[in-house]
Amino acid sequence: MIVILVNGVRLIRRITAVMRAKGQGALVNPVIVYGLVISLMLSAAMSTISDPAWRTNAALFVSLGAFLFYISDLILAWNKFVAPIRNARIFNIATYHLGQIGLIAGIVSQFG
Repeated sequence: MIVILVNGVRLIRRITAVMRAKGQGALVNPVIVYGLVISLMLSAAMSTISDPAWRTNAALFVSLGAFLFYISDLILAWNKFVAPIRNARIFNIATYHLGQIGLIAGIVSQFG
């Protein structure tokens, strides 16, 4: 969890530094808050791997889904605020939907 949070903070700092340099300072605080929330979501999902109450396959699905969802938001933010990413929209949509499928599969595996 510490690795996720440290790297999340590093990415948020990089994105917000570029935002400030481009004169988008009004959006910095909302981006920081959202970045921290999504990093906590990823940490919580990853913590299911070591939680004995979670089935192994369910924890893996939830963790992978959360990671892909995190990546989709990172692609979106980087492409919008830092620098264009080639085929960003395709990568964003693919990782978002695969992440949602992973989260649903994990929840269904655990509680279904």
